[in-house]
Formats: sequence, structure tokens, C-alpha cells
Amino acid sequence: MKIDNELILAKDVAHYGDTSGTAIDLVKAGGIHDNAWLFVKVGSEVFNTMTSMDIRLQTSDTAVFTVATELLSVNVPLADMDAVNTVILKVRVPFGVKQYLRLDTTAVGTDNTTGKLWAAIVPEVDESF
Repeated sequence: MKIDNELILAKDVAHYGDTSGTAIDLVKAGGIHDNAWLFVKVGSEVFNTMTSMDIRLQTSDTAVFTVATELLSVNVPLADMDAVNTVILKVRVPFGVKQYLRLDTTAVGTDNTTGKLWAAIVPEVDESF
């Protein structure tokens, strides 16, 4: 799987409670291709205590996301995030992408005290994941 450093949304980042990932500038990154995928996996630390996590891909015309448009939203149960490097989401990026993209997450239930995510926009998803 090819990974462009300019298109990484979360690089093994702790996600506790409500967390917004790094905004990526698609103009700086050279744009997004037609066959783009959102790829999210558990990072170097598994999650605990929460019931599930809401994962949202948001887009905006500005880097500060004063007006964010939600492209997709997925609820992932804690049971699906039980091991380091577990792939929890691989889905095509929907139409409607503006200049900036970010990953926004919310812990559902009790806020977790451990857990890291790795996420990126990739041109293809290797089937070994």
C-alpha cells in the first residue's frame, strides 16, 4: 500500500474523548485522486473503557474548519478495536471533498484512557490488511 506523508490524518495519535486529527491541505498534497480510500487502524496502543468510537471524515474550505462538512460517519464497537494494528475502517472517500480534510472522533460511553489511531488517505488498499 502506498502512503503519502502529506495525506496522513493521524499518525499513531492518542484519541481520548473528542479528538480532531490533523487537517491536511489537499492543494499542498497535490489533490486527491478518484480512487481514494480512507484507511484507519488501531495504532500502537489499544483502546479501553469506551463502548465504541464515532469516526467522521470532515472537509472544509478553511484549515480551521469553521464550517465543516461531514463526508462520512461510522460507529466502530470497542470489540472491533481489540488489537494493535487492527484495521477498523477502509472505505472509498465520497464525493464532495473541499481543500481540507480531517478525521474527527468521539468516544461513546466512558471516555477511554488509552488508545491510538493511525489514519491516512491512500490510493489503494492492500488486501493483506
